[in-house]
Amino acid sequence: MRCWWLWLLLIWAGCAGAADRLITVGEVAGTGSMNISRKVSDLRDLSGRRGVDEVAAAGMAVYFVPIKQEYVNFGYDRAHHWLRFAIEPVPGRSRLMLEVGMASLDLVELYTSKAGGGFEVQRAGDHIPWHSRPVPHRNHVFRIATDPGAPTVYFLRLASANTLTAPLTLWTEEAFARHERSEQLAFGMFYGMLVALFLYNLVVFLSLRDRAYLWYVAYVGSFGMGLFVFDGFAFEYLWPQNIWIANHALVFFLCVALMFGALFARTFLDSARQEPRLDRGMQVIIAAAGGLAICAGTGLVFEYGTIMRVLSFVAPCGAVLTLWIGVKALARGFKPARYFLFAWTCLLFFVVLGALRNFALFPANTVGTHGLHIGLAFDVVLLSMALTSRIRVLQQGIMDAQRDLLDANARHRGALEARARELAEANQELESFSHTVAHDLRAPLRAMDGFASLLKMEHQAVLPASAQRDAEQISRSARRMAALVDGLLEFSRLGRTDPVNGQVSMQAMVASLLEEIVDRSAVAVTVGRLPAVSGDPVLLRQVWANLIGNAVKFSARAERPAIAIEAHIENDAVVFSVTDNGVGFDAAYAGKLFGMFQRLHAATDFDGTGVGLATVRRIVERHGGRVAAASAPQGGARFEFSLPAWRLLEPAQG
Repeated sequence: MRCWWLWLLLIWAGCAGAADRLITVGEVAGTGSMNISRKVSDLRDLSGRRGVDEVAAAGMAVYFVPIKQEYVNFGYDRAHHWLRFAIEPVPGRSRLMLEVGMASLDLVELYTSKAGGGFEVQRAGDHIPWHSRPVPHRNHVFRIATDPGAPTVYFLRLASANTLTAPLTLWTEEAFARHERSEQLAFGMFYGMLVALFLYNLVVFLSLRDRAYLWYVAYVGSFGMGLFVFDGFAFEYLWPQNIWIANHALVFFLCVALMFGALFARTFLDSARQEPRLDRGMQVIIAAAGGLAICAGTGLVFEYGTIMRVLSFVAPCGAVLTLWIGVKALARGFKPARYFLFAWTCLLFFVVLGALRNFALFPANTVGTHGLHIGLAFDVVLLSMALTSRIRVLQQGIMDAQRDLLDANARHRGALEARARELAEANQELESFSHTVAHDLRAPLRAMDGFASLLKMEHQAVLPASAQRDAEQISRSARRMAALVDGLLEFSRLGRTDPVNGQVSMQAMVASLLEEIVDRSAVAVTVGRLPAVSGDPVLLRQVWANLIGNAVKFSARAERPAIAIEAHIENDAVVFSVTDNGVGFDAAYAGKLFGMFQRLHAATDFDGTGVGLATVRRIVERHGGRVAAASAPQGGARFEFSLPAWRLLEPAQG
């Protein structure tokens, strides 16, 4: 009768209507395990200051309420809860294992009544180092030894800033060992699948540099780490001594997973371009998840439980919004959205179940406790399939675009070939016209010039002075017209022939031209160092001839005519220049100088056809260069032409 006070405690509880159903060891031994949630009663301790002696007092029995749910689940409750249960006496001592199947609980204490009075305590939870647990396990596990002489009363104290869910299972030692092996195998397969998908898609990202794969990899990694923390493995293997990380890592990784999941959905569905209004909601979800992750990772602003409650609201909202964007993408004909929608629907279903469990609106059974594992398994596999389908769609789009481009190229090639034939025919007609012009126009012009000269010579004695002037004018006009025809034919010929590239010594070419067309006694000529270039020597000689000839012509009226020929490097190009001190021109009309038949001076002042500078421009541009002119009235003129630097060779010697 030394345990008479325990019998009185049970009788008092029965009279108060709150008697515990005794747990029999035989029931546990028969099946190897028992869910004892409906065999316990609960006392809610709002202050969290009650001790075991106070709650075990006989007068407190009436305040214990029997648990009627299949699983103990109090949702988000900051109060401490005392759970009481009793195991009937059996002959001999029996060893059992009590598993509290929620790794994220902060405080788990088991008080076992002693036959002589008092209690023996075992402590677990995230608020003590992992190695201090009575049984080394990811969950909170206690060894229970029954007393053969009297019922043994147990008090289990629970508290957590997270959801207060506590599936209670009583095991025999043999059954618990078998269960542990099966559970480790299941978790190994689950996390092995996550690691395989993570590494595979990481390799794909490194190959394709597609941001959708980057966000997918980050999403799988962060969500997987969140569940690794939720299952208790992170506390066991990664930070067994760091209590702060153990209490904050879960909500941090879940917030990061929500953020990367939303980023993946935005990229995969192209919501910024296709659904800009709904995309603003996605940006809010991303910002909210990022902010919550910062709070969870630093412990600032919001405490753990508040963040979890906000996350339980934000996550389903983000999932519903993403689901709606996916539906609209599928309606647009985006076929990979089928896999995406299936994946997101599965995850959304289990996320909602988890949220309902967190608020004690859904039982903490296998589906409620491990729903995120099931949902994530479907999610990551289907999303990987969606990415593969997306790549196939993009490849098909590229192939279609290439086929369309080839068809368009074929059509354009046919059109270009037809156009080329037309141009060839036009060029042939133009060349025939040129020969006609050369024969039919030159001959009459020569005849006009010859007859006018003959008239003046043979009849000079009888012709009045006015008639002689008219004959001279006819002769000059015929020669000028012949020069215009020659210039026009030369200009036309430049457009039909390609330059013949070769090394051209600009120094030697200029020296030769100066000897031919410049009277050194009448004009002061200065020649700098001129690099050799790659080009057509005949055409480049024509450029120099026109520019030097113009400089001599327009500086002839100067008191001391002078010409400077120089070269310098500018912006990776070699620039040649011809400068004179002649009459110059109005810089406002510099753009007209290189046009066909453009003249800024009257023909009576200076001879010319208006073709020379146009010819210079065409030759230089066909060599890949440019031309320019600068001057002021009565201030001389400077003409430049340049060739790209890749045509520049070593300076010629001599």
